[in-house]
Amino acid sequence: MRKSWLFLLVLVTLSCEQRTTVELSGRSPIIFNMSGSGRLVQLTVFGPVQEGATEDDEKNILWQLVPIDGDGERLSNIQVIKYGVVPSGYKQVLPRMGTSVEPLLENTKYSYRFVTMNAPHASGYFEIRNGVPIKVSGPCYEDRNGKWVRIDCPDPN
Repeated sequence: MRKSWLFLLVLVTLSCEQRTTVELSGRSPIIFNMSGSGRLVQLTVFGPVQEGATEDDEKNILWQLVPIDGDGERLSNIQVIKYGVVPSGYKQVLPRMGTSVEPLLENTKYSYRFVTMNAPHASGYFEIRNGVPIKVSGPCYEDRNGKWVRIDCPDPN
């Protein structure tokens, strides 16, 4: 009886989704270090919000990748993506193929979104300070009497 419970516990533990996490490192190009149990189905890096655009408007996208076919690779197989370098099994959607990505500038706020299958997504904000990517807070929203209001977020560091 104990063996069956132990087996069930191990089976449940192995089948649990692990949240997608992204850590930043490197210097030009920055490196996205990923972990989690999901498959990467889209990576998007956004620049500053352009006038007349919403935060996730295509006008603000600096770089976007999707799988060439299928559901994408497991994060554990990819582990690292360098900004502007398309990993095997993926294609660059934006900027259009053949166009290089814009360099990331010092003291400018950027955001990223990693859409994953079979695990929660990851997103965040960062700036380049002295050549190093630093996570920073971005806009947060709070429900105030049934209306979502933009507020300052706590510092992510």
